Amino acid sequence: MEEKILGIIPNTHTGFFGQKAFNLIITDRRLIAAALTSEMIKQAAKEKSEESKAQGDGILKRMAKTAFVGVDLYKRYYQMPLNNIVSENPGNFSLEPSMVKKISVKTGRYDQETSKTTPNEIRIKSTLGKHVFSFTSIQPKEARALLSQTFGSVLK
Repeated sequence: MEEKILGIIPNTHTGFFGQKAFNLIITDRRLIAAALTSEMIKQAAKEKSEESKAQGDGILKRMAKTAFVGVDLYKRYYQMPLNNIVSENPGNFSLEPSMVKKISVKTGRYDQETSKTTPNEIRIKSTLGKHVFSFTSIQPKEARALLSQTFGSVLK
């Protein structure tokens, strides 16, 4: 049976000050963390601008169409072979259930006294180390439901 994508948690951030962006592709067999690089966004913006220009759009319309190109870049993964996603960037990796010791999904909080927000987080402990991904693109409940389909036994 062919591996299939169950869903994607797009535009997550990790690292010091969240400087690395990843799209988390959840399949029926594993999680694929696909890095979202500035080069990828620039290339997608260039392609969108050229496409818009070919349609006769003016400069302002082209700018508007390219402004948020990185936000929807994850959608292309639904069309790509899964092994191509893993090998797309050197920072990409995948985790199979046997490699994962624990996954937790934490709901972010807003502190009224300090006016500070802590983001939603996915925390993973695996044979590759610890990973923490902050996200806002979907609700924690949705992320938990998606992850439970593949990692139910280690999801806390």
